Amino acid sequence: MNRQKRISIIGGAGHVGFPLGLVFGSKNFKVNLIDKNLEFLNKIGNGTTPFLEEGSEKLLKNVIKKKNIIISTNLRDISKSKYIIICIGTPVSTKLNPKLYSFLNFFKNLKNHLKKDHVVIIRSSVYPGICGKIYNIIKEKCKNLSYCPERIVQGQAIKELPNLPQLVSGFNEYSKKQSGNLFKTICKKIIYTEILEAELIKLFSNAYRYIHFSISNQFYMICKKENLNFEKVRQIMRDGYSRNTNVPSSGFSAGPCLLKDTMQLSSFYNHKLPLGYSAMKINQGMPKFIIKELEKKYDLKKKTIGLLGLAFKAETDDIRDSLAIELLKILKSKKIKTLASDEYYKEKSHVNKNQLIKKSDIIILSTPHKVYKRLKISKNKVLVDIWGFFDSKKNKILIIGASGTLGKAIKKNNFFKKASIPSKKKLNIIFTKNIKKYLNKKRFQIIINCAAISKVKQCEENPKIAKKVNILGVKKLVKCIEDCEKKNKSKTLLIHLSSDAVYPPHRGNNKENSSLAPYNVYGKTKLESEKIVKKLDNYIVIRTRFFDKNNIKFKDAATDIFSSMIEKKELVKNIIFLINSGYKGVINVGGPKISDYNAIKKYKKKILKTTSKKILKNLRYMIATDASLNVSLFKKLKRNYEKKKF
Repeated sequence: MNRQKRISIIGGAGHVGFPLGLVFGSKNFKVNLIDKNLEFLNKIGNGTTPFLEEGSEKLLKNVIKKKNIIISTNLRDISKSKYIIICIGTPVSTKLNPKLYSFLNFFKNLKNHLKKDHVVIIRSSVYPGICGKIYNIIKEKCKNLSYCPERIVQGQAIKELPNLPQLVSGFNEYSKKQSGNLFKTICKKIIYTEILEAELIKLFSNAYRYIHFSISNQFYMICKKENLNFEKVRQIMRDGYSRNTNVPSSGFSAGPCLLKDTMQLSSFYNHKLPLGYSAMKINQGMPKFIIKELEKKYDLKKKTIGLLGLAFKAETDDIRDSLAIELLKILKSKKIKTLASDEYYKEKSHVNKNQLIKKSDIIILSTPHKVYKRLKISKNKVLVDIWGFFDSKKNKILIIGASGTLGKAIKKNNFFKKASIPSKKKLNIIFTKNIKKYLNKKRFQIIINCAAISKVKQCEENPKIAKKVNILGVKKLVKCIEDCEKKNKSKTLLIHLSSDAVYPPHRGNNKENSSLAPYNVYGKTKLESEKIVKKLDNYIVIRTRFFDKNNIKFKDAATDIFSSMIEKKELVKNIIFLINSGYKGVINVGGPKISDYNAIKKYKKKILKTTSKKILKNLRYMIATDASLNVSLFKKLKRNYEKKKF
């Protein structure tokens, strides 16, 4: 086979090298995974993934079937490959300074096996300037050295590699071009940089995240001191205030990269990085902070403390530099009785999660694995939830119809980050069994129904399908909600998206209590669905008209057709407001009265003018010339909410 299609990955059984090898293997490269870890290599050779990596099991079987993966422990085996990708860990000392000696020694050994036409690609995080030292070591044998750092989230590499931009830098144009062409086969975008730029971008990225997380952990400590719930405070901070959208939740910030790279950056900057040291003090201090807070209230020697989760983050089995493990060590050193459980990292001394909950007096959620959402923890147990994980559980949200325009916009909003968003296959409102099964399984507090046949033309041409989804589907959904409420003795808020098409076509300034007179099939089905939803005690019916500014396909718009249309992202913000406000009932949501032409012109400058008469000539159904909404109730609700809030 052509050497251009052969890759050797050193550190190929690790968390960076293994998924990279699978992705290249899936693109018909012959990949040699070279590693010292015989246990992991043997697992890979037998078709078993050595650790949790989403999508890896299926991909591994495929590349083995195609004979695109081989395993090795010997550096001499790089001879048949064109590309040599280095994915080995960069060690640091106990004082968190980079241990350059052992890292550079590796390249002195590698040099003996290099050929002139090899392309050596460093993928690991490195101390700034280290690539230059590596180049000086290997240049006598090979001058083609690139630095192409990985920036994936551990456990999500296979999903992220095709979508993340890949930084490519090199010591000559040949190495840059070759490395860029190689990564173009698996990445959508290549960004070429200088070597030092790439080295610093990698460290800056991890240091920024580490410092960012420390801010929320500091806020958590402040809230704890004041007997406040930080997760509640954080949600209010972000509510309708976009500048706070990216405030992360608190929790253990750990693992093999963030702290190490922050300290490498500090060392490079002559230890003049006070932000980094402050972040380390806060983040690394979380285990001791938790224990001190518990010691203020309880005699821990008389308690059993259970740790739910030991991995350094959720949905992984990796315990490297885990603060949960550090917390366990501190508790054991104080001779406090402990129990430990993890979904993915297993030890003989561990118990299962249900036993832990039953036998523990104090339960610390140390790793927020998704499966813990289903746990029932008695109120007589002391629960330490540093992540705000179970707080988010209290506001369980289901979004139905998330494949449509509005549903997609709701999905992207950070407020709904933890919402359940099933596919149409999993939850289709025209199938009762489908709905019941899903609702009984999750017990939702809020359901947002975006599922509908909403294209007017489609409703007119096929009214049976419109009625089946818009009326019968809603009827089944409401019945299932009622049944679940009785069974679980709980209340569910249904937020139902209706339309301005339930009002007369030409009146305008329509209030919620105005007379209703739908003028097309779509409007009639929406009015019928409203009547069904109103049978519930707990509902919000939103009458609105929205559009997507990024998907305006028509060439012209009428100057004499008016509505209160609202951009989809604004509508999502208003839905969030209604959830937080506690409002129940029917409400108009929209912008000021505006012509179709003026509304669209804001986003599509070349839109042409037309009139309602010209549009109606080509239509077989009626359209509204003034469907504008009176939104005074919504505005009043917002004013009153702001007063209460402040």
